[in-house]
Amino acid sequence: VWKLKFSYMSDKDLFASNYGSSTYLETATGIDLENFDEMNWGQNMITNGTFDSNTTGWATGSGASAIAHETTTKKTGAGSIKVTLNGEKDWALMTETQYLTLTKDSAIKMSCWVYIPSSYDGAYDILINHGGSAAQSPTQTFGNKADVDIKDTWQYVETTFTATKDDDNWRPYVRVGSNESNRPTADKFIFVDDFEVISSNPSDFTYNIDNDDSFSAQVLNKISHGE
Repeated sequence: VWKLKFSYMSDKDLFASNYGSSTYLETATGIDLENFDEMNWGQNMITNGTFDSNTTGWATGSGASAIAHETTTKKTGAGSIKVTLNGEKDWALMTETQYLTLTKDSAIKMSCWVYIPSSYDGAYDILINHGGSAAQSPTQTFGNKADVDIKDTWQYVETTFTATKDDDNWRPYVRVGSNESNRPTADKFIFVDDFEVISSNPSDFTYNIDNDDSFSAQVLNKISHGE
């Protein structure tokens, strides 16, 4: 049995910022900035980033001659992708089509795991980059590169940047060189696994109806609005 009596109620935190059970927000119109989640990562945009059964959705870049499904050398799951290089260009692996979507001002994180065998002779630390359509001269942070001096083990690779415009036609690349002096020679290869591209949802709510610090959420919600 509940009996509530109030002699005074402030207008501060009277109403909940979000009356839903999730933090999903359709539009930010009219919402206070303090109620936004600053970094809420979304789902992986890559449809076949684990390479567990095939290489569907992936293609060789200008710096590779072939890709193949690999089941022996793998980071997780049932497989990885083997990328055989041609020694001519820098872009080794990319998605088959440009289908990824960006929202202006969202943070983008691209990551994967790379395995460099002992026979590899490139001198350029392997990283992830993206096509020029993703943003207009973005400032990228190559948080982790695959060190070419570390062989026969999996290394985490990560690149982040902020989108400067909406874009629904871009794709990531694995890069193995920057010029003729640091590219690997033809027929050298690497393995890639667990490729992920995720975007922040800066306009999502910080709170839901269960944890919002307001009278509506913490009192009315818990007594079924007085019923």
